[in-house]
Amino acid sequence: MTTGACRSGPTTPRSCCASLLLEQLGHKKVSLLSDSVDDWGFAGLPLDKAATPASQRKYPATIRTGLVTRDPAETTGLYPKVYIASGKSLPAKLPEGKVIHVPYADLVNANGTPRAAKDIWEALVKAGVPRYAEIISFSDDPGEAAANYFLFKLMGYPDVKVWLM
Repeated sequence: MTTGACRSGPTTPRSCCASLLLEQLGHKKVSLLSDSVDDWGFAGLPLDKAATPASQRKYPATIRTGLVTRDPAETTGLYPKVYIASGKSLPAKLPEGKVIHVPYADLVNANGTPRAAKDIWEALVKAGVPRYAEIISFSDDPGEAAANYFLFKLMGYPDVKVWLM
């Protein structure tokens, strides 16, 4: 399943929120397009605009749990829990535990594409994000938390969740 890029780039709070929702609904392969659907077609890549009849649609059988939480204190992971504040500023409500401020906007280029992996790693190391941790991404804006979820998964973090405050 693929979600399209927004006008301000692929890694926006809105597109990442849609991606997270599709993952939670059970889709195993979710991608964000870095170009528009028109650009995809202009490049000669396959494009099917025909609607799929409702009777032929195949939806995942089960909703995935563990991606989104309303109470991060109840989550358990193999690694130490680290909270990543994903917005421009820290939310008023902070959880108890290790909180690191990594605004998602610091991990993307001006055009909304993810920065180079070496630059993202450098930013995460500088912020003090451990390589192995149960990452709980949160923000006053759930889309910002979803953006960091997407970026941390892209970087290979094994246990990332979004806290809906």
